[in-house]
This record gives sequence, C-alpha cells and structure tokens, in this order.
Amino acid sequence: MAKSERRSLTPENEGDLLQKCLRRCCLCYALEGDDSPKEGQIAHLDHSRSNGNPENFVFLCLRHHNMYDATMGQAKNLTEHEVRRHRQTLYDAVAQGRIPAKGGETVLRYAPPQSFVNVSGDSNVVAGGNVNYTINFQKATRGKGRSSSRPPIIPGTVSEDARMVGYLNYLVRRYEQFKKWDCDSTGKKMGWGMIRNAYKREMKYELIHTPTEHFERGARYLQGRIAKTRLGRMFKGKRLYSQFNDFDETVADKDPLPALE
Repeated sequence: MAKSERRSLTPENEGDLLQKCLRRCCLCYALEGDDSPKEGQIAHLDHSRSNGNPENFVFLCLRHHNMYDATMGQAKNLTEHEVRRHRQTLYDAVAQGRIPAKGGETVLRYAPPQSFVNVSGDSNVVAGGNVNYTINFQKATRGKGRSSSRPPIIPGTVSEDARMVGYLNYLVRRYEQFKKWDCDSTGKKMGWGMIRNAYKREMKYELIHTPTEHFERGARYLQGRIAKTRLGRMFKGKRLYSQFNDFDETVADKDPLPALE
C-alpha cells in the first residue's frame, strides 16, 4: 500500500503559526507553566501526514511531540482535543501580551535556510529551522542574583493554594534534613535539589504545578522518600513529619530530627 503524501504548511502559514505561538510549546505552557521558547517541531494534530489544513498543525517541543505521537501502554494518551484547547490558550496569551512574560521587545523574522543569531546585551536567543527570533529583556532582581519573577499560577494546580505548596515544600525540606544527616554520617556529598528532580520524574510535574487532584499522591511520595532515609528507617513508626491537616509552616520547620538514643 502506497504511503500517503505528506502535506506541510506553506512558508506563509508556517510563519503565521510560529508568530502566534512565539515558539512556545502549548503543552509546556498549559501543563507546566513554562512560557520559555523551545526547540521543537510542527506536528500534525490528527496524526495524518496527508492533512495539510493549517488548523491541523501545532508547534510542540521535542519532548511533548514525542509524547503526543507515542502510544501509551497504561497511561492516558494526550488527546487531539486537549492539545487544540491548550494551543488556543497559548495563542490567547500571546495575543493579549502575556508572553513573553518577562517583557521587552520580541522580534520575529524570516531568514534564509542557513540560520544565524546575533546576541547583544541581556538577551535570550533561540534559533532553529528557517526562523530566528531574539527576545531582549532586562532582568528584574530582588537582591543580589535573585529573580523577582514568580512561577505562574495555573488553574487546577496546587499553585492556587499557598498552604498546599507550603506543605509540599516542607516535605522537601524535611527530606533534605534527613538526607543531610545520612550524608554527614557516611561522608557522602549531599545532593541538594535532587529530590525536586526525582519528584518531577515521578509525578510528571514541577512541584508547584502538581494538579490539585494529585496533591495527596505527591505528599505520599515525599513522605515515602523521608521514610526510606536511614533516619526514617531507624525511627520507623515515630512521628517524622507533620500531616497536612495539622500543618503549620512556621512550627513544622522547627521540627527537630528524631532524637538519637
């Protein structure tokens, strides 16, 4: 059986699409609160290579393009209607000036197939394919070396509830307390921040953008990691951390390590 002919966007339609999204991935934006430019590809929404309708295309980062095209064994696949809705959310954010989030001037221009970039000042530059654009911005700071930008609040995630975010962060700090004791007692180097990366791999979301419906699962995962430390195993059955229903961040952060007898 002959393969169907692959239909691609015309250069004009491709330019329109990339200008609407500013090379932001709609799945990064909607699911993870990430509005930074991405290296990516233009994907067929209906997975039909022969459908060249401009409405059938979306710009996705490489990771989400792979996820969208993959056939999952147990996990729920990303759906076409889901991605279309996220695409529209992203387009609306760009049209309303909410992206680029850090402000400044955005230049989108077409270039010959050989791409080039020119960097000057405080700039973020992304180039790929036959489109280049430069985002210039001045970094706002709050104190030396700290960015004043805050993670965006995403509806339906724990970012809407400061107490939920506080509890998950507390469990992270509690784990790091226990792990630091482990490392000090064995002479190993402490891997600060590794638990957040592990959480993201397990939950598929950054901590602050954990869907509210998965909050309890995220808390259980962190509690389980605390219990698996050497101190956690030594004091199994004892109170190792505050529970969410009685959580008070100012008090919980002063919880001492279990007393060594």
